[in-house]
Amino acid sequence: MFDNLRDSYLSIDFSVIINNLNVIKEQCSKDKFLFGVIKGNGYGHGLVEMGYAITESNADGMAVATSDEAFALREYYDDIKILNLGVVREEDYTIMADKEITVTVANLYSALILSETKLDNKLYVHLKINTGMNRIGFNDIEDVKEALKVLSKNKKVVIEGIFTHFATAEDYDKEDYLDMQIDLFRKMVEDLNMPFKYIHCTNSASLLKCHEKLDFTTANRVGIAMYGHLQDKIQDSYPIEGALELISHVTQVSQYPKGTKIGYSNNYVTQSDDEYIATIPLGYADGIPRKLTGATVLAETSKGDLIVGKIIGSICMDQTMISFNEEIFFEDRIYIISNDRRINVKNRALLLESITHEVLTNFGPRLPRFYFDEYGEIMQISNDLSLLGLPIFMSEIIEKY
Repeated sequence: MFDNLRDSYLSIDFSVIINNLNVIKEQCSKDKFLFGVIKGNGYGHGLVEMGYAITESNADGMAVATSDEAFALREYYDDIKILNLGVVREEDYTIMADKEITVTVANLYSALILSETKLDNKLYVHLKINTGMNRIGFNDIEDVKEALKVLSKNKKVVIEGIFTHFATAEDYDKEDYLDMQIDLFRKMVEDLNMPFKYIHCTNSASLLKCHEKLDFTTANRVGIAMYGHLQDKIQDSYPIEGALELISHVTQVSQYPKGTKIGYSNNYVTQSDDEYIATIPLGYADGIPRKLTGATVLAETSKGDLIVGKIIGSICMDQTMISFNEEIFFEDRIYIISNDRRINVKNRALLLESITHEVLTNFGPRLPRFYFDEYGEIMQISNDLSLLGLPIFMSEIIEKY
């Protein structure tokens, strides 16, 4: 537990993230530019902190989804490529150019707007191609050619990249659709016959599976795998691990007679007089969905034992009750998420009928995040409720960047 902060927090190992990135770079992107995708608050791990992990690894650049994510990163990292994968508002183009942030142009309408935007500095652009995700992106090559013609009118615009995104990379029963998207993207790149510096199409699953067949690309993107939580079985072929643990501590232990009703709506009834009911200061406002009722948790007791408990009753906004059949004590450590297969992120996603991405990005902003190095020493602390919402960072990291 830590002074002046909650007894519930995320513990994140920087060295694991850095190692994951280095493994992916060496084995899947050795001769290509590698973007680490850190959108969604670094998949719940912290936006600026994951930017730091990228700078300490062999990855080459950062990718985000929104303008504000890109702007926040540029405040800390001056000399690294930042690619905004989302559609950019008209009013953001100028500041994107000023801050040397690479933007995505995904349709002819955006191209027309950008062609008429007054820019003081060069603005680097990647074209987004829709090959089957059917979300954003140019739908046919004629629109791409027209966009290129239109954008050429603005002498400050530099077209340096082209990319697409896959819809079924983790679906083994839909590999033909993935192959179709790869072939379509390859054909469009060949037909355009332009010297794009960055040609990229991978998400985590396709990068780990298909990197050898993507001989026409020059860059890669990796997201969930850099955090060690790709649900696809292909991740097991690589020495990639999860870096995150969700930890809380017991604030009360009670024993009640058999048949005692616990929590909102009396949703749990004690099964015996010997049952221990532990309360922890963590709830659905912190990203612990009520659907996790009944899930296994692990506790490290003050006696040094590792025991198993079960979430009971209705998970509250700020507190959760856990049933143990073995003795548990005040301030004992409770693991809601760790790398143990019984309580890892993949396990939680399966219980929630969701995906690991959603589990990670649902953590609430009031959860402190503690970042550790390979020796288990705290490198920095981030708490969004401190300093009027500004993260707390170790001074040497601020000074370095």
